Parts: sequence; C-alpha cells; structure tokens
Amino acid sequence: DHLIVIPDGLLGHLPFEAFLTTSPAQTTQLNQLNFFVQDYKISYAYSSSLLLHKKSSKQHNFNLLAMGATYNSMTNTKMPQNRSLELSKLRRNLVPLDAIQTELEALKPIMKGKYYYGEKANEETFKEEASNYAILHLAMHGTLNKQHPILSSLAFTENGTPNEDNFLQAFEISQMKLNAELVVLSACETGYGKFKQGEGVMSLARSFMYAGVPSMVVSMWQVNDGCTSMIMSSF
Repeated sequence: DHLIVIPDGLLGHLPFEAFLTTSPAQTTQLNQLNFFVQDYKISYAYSSSLLLHKKSSKQHNFNLLAMGATYNSMTNTKMPQNRSLELSKLRRNLVPLDAIQTELEALKPIMKGKYYYGEKANEETFKEEASNYAILHLAMHGTLNKQHPILSSLAFTENGTPNEDNFLQAFEISQMKLNAELVVLSACETGYGKFKQGEGVMSLARSFMYAGVPSMVVSMWQVNDGCTSMIMSSF
C-alpha cells in the first residue's frame, strides 16, 4: 500500500502520483481518470543511505511557521554594500508575487502558529525560529542554480540587515538542525535540480532532508502564485 520511490536519472523529475493506471478514452473527464496516487501512498527518497539514516525523535511546539516574502523596487534601496553583484542582480529580477499575502491569510484559520509577511519574512528570523516548529511553510521565490545546485536558494524579503543576504542557499539549509515534520516549499522548481549518480536529484528539497525533515511538499516546475494560494489552502 505504501511505495517508496528512489528514482534514477531523469526519473527524479517525474511526479509518479500523476501517472495513469489505465488508458483513458479521449472523452474521459479529468476527475474520472485513474491516477496512481489513488491506489498507493507514495513517498520518495534521494538515496538508500539517506532513507536508512534515522533521525532522533523531534521536539517542537506542534505549530506552523509561515513566511511570505515580498519583492519590489523599494527593497533595492535597502541593500547593504556587502551584497554581491550576482545576488543584487538576482534580487532585481525577482518579480512581485501578489497572491502570497492571500495565501498566508487563508492558512491562518486552519493552522495555529506564526505568520510573517514582508520585511518580517527574512532569512535571519527564519534561522532563529525555524527549529521550534512542526511545519514550515515558505511562500517565496525559489532560485535554481543549474550549474552549482548547492547555491540554489530561497529568496526571503530584503530587510537591509548586514548579518544575512536573505538568500537561504541549499548548503546553508543542509547545515541547519530542524525539528519540523513537514516543510512546504510554496515556490518554483524547489524539487528540481541536477542528478548526481548515487546521490539523486540535488535540489533545495534534498537540503531540507539533510537538515532532518522527513516530509516535503515541493514543485517540479514554475508555478503561478494565484493558483498556488488556492492549492495550499485545500492541502
């Protein structure tokens, strides 16, 4: 009843849940199709060594920590001089995600916890508080570095602090000690990355696995923030 999939190569970029178990007729409605996920509970692992690496029991507050980042021209004026040219350019190319605040507001009646939006949704605050929570919900841009996957990142709001650059990179995530049972990456391409033989897909999601998180919700492609807002409320 429960399948654990350790995919090889390009198979790591396919959502097995969406496969069909029977060939449909041309006129079959979408809600009448027989999807794989209806017959089995499916989870994934990046490698057998990661799958067998048992984590100790978790201690958390049973609440949700949600962060929704904002991006606009005003934040560019707050960037300290110590930001690299590459990150500054990356920041300027991040378009606003108008539905993020709606997404967080819709979750408030559902889940007890803390909700940070705008400047409060910064990297420094996340690092300080993340280990206390059972569920982490991050609604923001994901930046994919195809050449160096370890530099892929989650783009938090730029708040001008000199302590962090507000791009939480994959290598930083893997060094954190998280107690969360679930991390929801409501961002683009968070499950996508370069395949490395014997290791699996080197994605942002993988870094959270190294940090001790057993369950992830990620995207294999770019997503519309309005649709994502509705999907997350239903989920």
